[in-house]
Amino acid sequence: MSIEFVRWPDSYYIGIDGCSYPSKSLTGAKNFPVGLHLITWTPSNGVGLVSGVFFFIWKPSAYTLTYDASSENALIEEVDCVYDDRFYNYTCAGNWDQLVKFIQQKHLQKIFQSEGPMFFMDTSTYANIDLNAAESELFQPSEKDTVLRLTKFDVRKSWSPSSLGPERSLQAIDKTFMFQRLVQSVWNNEHASALAEFSFAYLAYAFFSHYAALLHWKNFLEMLLQSYKLAETEPDYYSTFLGLFQSQFETLHDRDIETSALFEGDFMQSLLENLLERKSDNSLPLQVNNALDNLVNAVSEVVNIQENPEDAAPYYADDANAAIDYDQEVHEIGHYVIDDFNNESN
Repeated sequence: MSIEFVRWPDSYYIGIDGCSYPSKSLTGAKNFPVGLHLITWTPSNGVGLVSGVFFFIWKPSAYTLTYDASSENALIEEVDCVYDDRFYNYTCAGNWDQLVKFIQQKHLQKIFQSEGPMFFMDTSTYANIDLNAAESELFQPSEKDTVLRLTKFDVRKSWSPSSLGPERSLQAIDKTFMFQRLVQSVWNNEHASALAEFSFAYLAYAFFSHYAALLHWKNFLEMLLQSYKLAETEPDYYSTFLGLFQSQFETLHDRDIETSALFEGDFMQSLLENLLERKSDNSLPLQVNNALDNLVNAVSEVVNIQENPEDAAPYYADDANAAIDYDQEVHEIGHYVIDDFNNESN
């Protein structure tokens, strides 16, 4: 497949599956393989939002991608042929296939509420859906906004309201129950669909700087990294998740994208150290241990992870904060979305 870029101003950068090109030197790209692709565009001076389009290629074809200055968007059209002698040969980020491995067209159709096959992430998708519903009407999505349909869940309310005693305590600490209920009720018993939405949230953050997607990605991480029973009973799946997260993190690091959001308040450090503690107790299967070691080695370039946190010098302020966080998590009351999936994707 080939794409010709038409009427693009010289002041833009164009991204193709994780690789970036100045628009003034990019007339087109050719030899795209079958599968999912992402083209993004952003002003080279950094003043402006990133826009782009997800699309699937199933057969040899030719397209033009024409820039529209009034909307900062682009029109993609299939054509009979393009003259691609001067086009760049397709190339992608080293682990692109891993980053998009689980995303199918049906997943993007659900998120964008569109049949596709082109799924645009333009300025209309930057709706303030992360704000409280009680906020001023000025900050709520308008009729022109495209609200991404990401599954809503609250990791702090991970237990069933019908559970009591030890059962509730377990479900508050181990998020496996919440994850399995979401798989059953939201992702049609398809565990891979959970990884697809996790992958999309990452891509929307990493390549579009989409704030709501960052929050969703972190929620996924918080849930899955605390799904200890899942790690014990589904080692293949859990190892795949850890490997996918490692690829995501390494891509952020390689692209020099800010990773501090993952480590605010020791967010990532404490999650990984809890997993490592279970590894030291011989609670995890060997393949999960190996995947976890690889992930920790990658993350350790940014933050110091203690494999045996109890050996570290005590820091009583952190202990007090941890106790407060635990109390809030276990005793918080309110609406338990885990048992109400009627509006999970609003």
